[in-house]
Amino acid sequence: MAQKVAVLGAGLTKFMRRAKETGKELAFEAAKMALEEAKMDISEIECVVMATAPDMFDGVHMKGDWLSDGAGAKRKPYMRSYVGGGSGVFGIIHGWYLVASGLFDTCLVVAEEKMSSSMPHPQGTFNAIYDQFLERPLGVNLLWIFSLEMMRYIHVHKIPLETISLVSQYLLFLLKTKKMHLTILVHRRELQAIIPLKMFSILRLLLILSTD
Repeated sequence: MAQKVAVLGAGLTKFMRRAKETGKELAFEAAKMALEEAKMDISEIECVVMATAPDMFDGVHMKGDWLSDGAGAKRKPYMRSYVGGGSGVFGIIHGWYLVASGLFDTCLVVAEEKMSSSMPHPQGTFNAIYDQFLERPLGVNLLWIFSLEMMRYIHVHKIPLETISLVSQYLLFLLKTKKMHLTILVHRRELQAIIPLKMFSILRLLLILSTD
């Protein structure tokens, strides 16, 4: 039977662009805040989970190893979780399993990502996935990738363009009522005016999220 698991403390560093701290320093600050809130000492932690995405974002090879001591994992069992954009969520799941299984009584879960270390912009790293002659000159990034995925989904399930317009209007409503914190760029005065545009343009240009 699985042990009951609880979150005792949490810490969060400030979201910003071009943070001066290294990824290791940011991991240390977040871990320190979580331990203080839980009223625990690092000596009471039995294992550490690090959730962090591709090494190229931080510009450090074998980033999981590099971050280990900053996350408090010195001389402790240490595991890195990496499932792309879902790493942060999976890190909590990973830590839950380690405690619920009875293998450990305490686990410190740290999620780190400092994308501004990738120059000139982290979105450019995704361009390396594509063919260097035919596709890279177009400046392909995550927004393009997601657009292509959504285009296929919309085509397979026969979702009308009007549905996308309704979603866009709902997002703007959330933004205006301060229930959502997104940078939304609307490329037409009226959202209905974007309906005739190609779905690729709608999905690629409507939402732009900024991150470090």
